[in-house]
Amino acid sequence: MGRKQRYTAKEICDACEGTGGIKALVAQKLGCDRATVWRYAQRYKTVQRALEQADETLTDVAEAKTIQLIHSGYWPAIKYRLDTKGKDRGYTERQEVAGVREQPIPIEIIRVREVVE
Repeated sequence: MGRKQRYTAKEICDACEGTGGIKALVAQKLGCDRATVWRYAQRYKTVQRALEQADETLTDVAEAKTIQLIHSGYWPAIKYRLDTKGKDRGYTERQEVAGVREQPIPIEIIRVREVVE
């Protein structure tokens, strides 16, 4: 029979809040090792989902801050948005080359053999 678990899955899930899904921060909140949080995430889908949700929440916060910076006229945030989300409108530093009707351009490779006399 295995050892008694120190934490419930719910306690681990609750500790995930505000950590961005970073296992070391969850462990710090609980006073345990990061590997403990990893093992719980492997064992319990609820813990894995709580970590993923915390990560997604942090991404949402970062996106909201980026939007605030764009509205304030902060050029690097504006450029970042155009580089990442505005590609379909032509905002890109890299141009892609395509043939007629966006089809790949056919390339024929011809081998030339050198004749030595």
